[in-house]
Amino acid sequence: MQWVKELQQRVRTAIRGSDQTVKRNMHIKAGMMATVYLTAYFGLLFFSGSLGAMFSWFVVLGVVLIILFLNTAHDLSHNTFFKSKKWNTRFMYLFDFLGDDHVIWKTRHVVYHHSYSNVQHWDKDIRQSKMVRILPNAIYRNFHKYQHLYMPFLYLFYTIHVSFIRDFYDMFHKDGLMRTHGTKEDRKIGRFLLFKLINLTHLLIIPMLVVPQAWYWVFAGFVAMHFAGSMVAVVNLVSAHVGEDAVFVKENEDNIIEHSWREHQLITTTDFATRSKLVTMLTGGFNHHVAHHLFPSVSHGHYEKITAIIIELDKKYGLDYKSLSLGKALITHWNLLRNNSVRPGELFQE
Repeated sequence: MQWVKELQQRVRTAIRGSDQTVKRNMHIKAGMMATVYLTAYFGLLFFSGSLGAMFSWFVVLGVVLIILFLNTAHDLSHNTFFKSKKWNTRFMYLFDFLGDDHVIWKTRHVVYHHSYSNVQHWDKDIRQSKMVRILPNAIYRNFHKYQHLYMPFLYLFYTIHVSFIRDFYDMFHKDGLMRTHGTKEDRKIGRFLLFKLINLTHLLIIPMLVVPQAWYWVFAGFVAMHFAGSMVAVVNLVSAHVGEDAVFVKENEDNIIEHSWREHQLITTTDFATRSKLVTMLTGGFNHHVAHHLFPSVSHGHYEKITAIIIELDKKYGLDYKSLSLGKALITHWNLLRNNSVRPGELFQE
């Protein structure tokens, strides 16, 4: 396809010779965010004389934790944060420290999501829980009629669900990712449990011992931290693939997807808030999601340039590139929840 050749050529030209500078800037930003995280953590331990101060520190920790994840851990999983694959792999343990097992996450995200985005039974990222019906042809349960009402609240528990439910299911259950994917050699259960304990120790147990507040208030602050982080995480996750106009692809009888991989990324992915420098900076370019899916092995510091090229080629070739404001992306996801709350065969009445 002509547009693919032109896109690849123009992207190679646009990023040639600049990757070292991009990576240096990414490292500086990561260092600054890590400093903010550590400052908030020590502020929590030693400057939480009031409940207001304690909750504020916890909320900052939750937000910065996800921002740090988006700006570093995500690139590490794609081997784009460092030039060396070895160093990307070594620093992947940052995932575990932040609460998400890096082997499970990389398998789920890189192996399945990027290969089969929005393909039922294959894209593990859109199959989060039976509580929500994302795919229009997914199994309908009676409680789904209320999902557009309860899911915005349940999304607050997203990071708790990932760290303490989904990871354990994927590691230990017979239908979990580590067994069904056939990666038994990666089921390092001791490492898994050790890092879960490290995560709980530094974010809950040590604050309970050090912070001069009752243990139940510290636990409430820990939950508030997860709520704040979940809000940031979910805003990014639901904005890129699961709106009311999202395309959910079904393989044919021979388990073949009848279009090319690059076409698939274009039709199943949506950009959001790409004109906002602040959103781009805070999310590690996650809002330039089409560029990320078309070039997952390129550092996120290049995404703005790549997006500009995609927009030009969309005008030239009619690529069906999609981009929304952040507010519109969130509204269209809520509309998807509402549309899929209706039992198949029934019509939704405005």
